[in-house]
Amino acid sequence: GLNVKPSSGYTVKKVTMTTASGTVTELKLVDGKYIAKMADEDVTFTVEYTKNDTTEVVTSTSHKVSVVSANGGVFISNQKDGSTVKDSAEKGAMLGLNVKPSSGYTVKKVTMTTASGTVTELKLVDGKYIAKMADEDVTFTVEYEAATAVSKTVRLIELDFNGNKTVKTVDPDSYTVSAAEVDGYDLVGWKVGNYDVVKTADEAASMVRLAYGLDPKAAITVQPVYEKKQDTQTGTQTGTQTSATDCTVTCSEVRNQGYTDYKSGNSVFLFDFSFNNPSHKAVKGGVIEFVFDAPVDNIPYGAYIGNRNITVDPTDPRKVRVEFTSYNPYGDIRSAITSELAVTPASNVSTLNLVSANVISISE
Repeated sequence: GLNVKPSSGYTVKKVTMTTASGTVTELKLVDGKYIAKMADEDVTFTVEYTKNDTTEVVTSTSHKVSVVSANGGVFISNQKDGSTVKDSAEKGAMLGLNVKPSSGYTVKKVTMTTASGTVTELKLVDGKYIAKMADEDVTFTVEYEAATAVSKTVRLIELDFNGNKTVKTVDPDSYTVSAAEVDGYDLVGWKVGNYDVVKTADEAASMVRLAYGLDPKAAITVQPVYEKKQDTQTGTQTGTQTSATDCTVTCSEVRNQGYTDYKSGNSVFLFDFSFNNPSHKAVKGGVIEFVFDAPVDNIPYGAYIGNRNITVDPTDPRKVRVEFTSYNPYGDIRSAITSELAVTPASNVSTLNLVSANVISISE
């Protein structure tokens, strides 16, 4: 039995046995072997081969992918390995379409249409439209619609010169801060929420939009900051003023109250002070300036002062000015006044010290 193993690319055409005397016999293939009966003389076995046809028929399972998207970009990926799908995809592959609408548009629906006409609407799953690739060419079509304008509203708490509140709801994109004039004072800026004082109305409106972007549901406080007008020739405050040299102010130590301001989260401090008028001259009020060793962000309250205006100096936030009156509605004038004042530093410090407390001016 001859076991013939053709080389790669060849098959056996026939096998023959030739005797020394010239007799030729073609062998038969039986159970994978060519069978021969040995002659009583020398023999030669000859194997003839035929070269195989090397043309292979390959059946492709990949099909063309097309996209129709007039108002946005579409990025297709293979859900299995995350690879990008550009022009074609394998049959049965799970595809994810990430659709990025152009400005002013939203996606209405996404469909897959096969070459034979079958239309399937795709579902949105985890931010992508999912499709199973068909066994034919497909076209993905994205339909858009104009985006509906989203109405913006922000709740504002506006404070005026006297600290009176006005609550309103406005569009942050069109809001303009109040620039009311006050007799004897210059408008030097605005304080929006917990931000630093800004000097222009445009900056203040911008801060409102910023605060809205950070927390659209929060109420935003807007307060104009005023400074007493100065006499450019003498350098003294305008109005009927008298020397403050006879009057003094005494203060207690500044005490940490053990709780924080709800806006900034910084500690709140409290101290008591007294306005002293040793000559008991008749005065209607005055201005006291307190200087601290750290910048002040907020004045939570000031009790027992009566009609007053409390401001933080925008040029030096370590200074707090209290403009007070020392008379009641009946015209009685007192020679002394006591009060307490709570302040919140701009930074979260555990101790706050009062550097100085002076009477800047008094009014007759």
